[in-house]
Amino acid sequence: MIEAGYKEISGSKIYYETTGSGDPMIFLHADTLDSRQWEEQFKYFSRKYQVIRYDMRGFGRSDIPTNEPYSFSEDLNQLMKALSLQKAHLVGLSLGGAEILNFALAHPQKVLSLVLVDSGIHGDEFEQSFKDSVKVVIDLAKMGELAKARHTWSNLSFFDVSRGNSQVWSQVEQMINDTSCYRWYGDNQPITSKPPAVERLSEIHIPTLIIVGEHDVSDFQRKAQLLHKGIHDSKFTVVPNAGHLSNMDNSDVFNLAVDTFLQNKFSYSPSPPACKNSFRNFC
Repeated sequence: MIEAGYKEISGSKIYYETTGSGDPMIFLHADTLDSRQWEEQFKYFSRKYQVIRYDMRGFGRSDIPTNEPYSFSEDLNQLMKALSLQKAHLVGLSLGGAEILNFALAHPQKVLSLVLVDSGIHGDEFEQSFKDSVKVVIDLAKMGELAKARHTWSNLSFFDVSRGNSQVWSQVEQMINDTSCYRWYGDNQPITSKPPAVERLSEIHIPTLIIVGEHDVSDFQRKAQLLHKGIHDSKFTVVPNAGHLSNMDNSDVFNLAVDTFLQNKFSYSPSPPACKNSFRNFC
């Protein structure tokens, strides 16, 4: 049975869903997407865990930000309190990955494990070509051209693999079409921690798995390697036949990789490139 509802956090209603029983496992979505991104994981992991997915502030069914200061990582902290969760496994993709990393630095005692998927890292700059592409989207949104902004965003290269799968793309496109675009045009953007996470990776001593899609763009490939190098004893795997949205592009392999990591049924190898073709060789 799925429990769904809203929790009010710092003046905004945050939509969440939870099902299953066991250790809590919380999923944070990518920018412009929402909790529907985790549909396959929500079903798969509920067999062993209490799974929770939610729409971050400004996305999906959650409210857009009010004038109250906020941060995505503190929203997660307050949501855990509202749901009476003491600790949880955290899984985040792209923006969601960056935010669970921030959360782990602020509240390490509340994190059982981290799964950083095609993850961003606060304080680590993107390549100029990527920043230029995103600036076009932001400029369109600020001019009120939201449909054009969404369309331009949908055609960025990190969605190439997803666009090639009609079933996946129909789901992704629906989420993008439903997004508020507040992250592009809104004045009240989230507070980020200082110093930034990229300068504090060595402080993470939590079991961590870093996942990247085989065909994700170079920026996120580089970030995955940076995370693996910086986080003590982290594990690293590449999901084959997947791009930036590796949990959707190849959900079966993704689910098994995360499941295996959480059960500690993997062998350690110190060389990430050896993992190029299979999740089974964690490193």
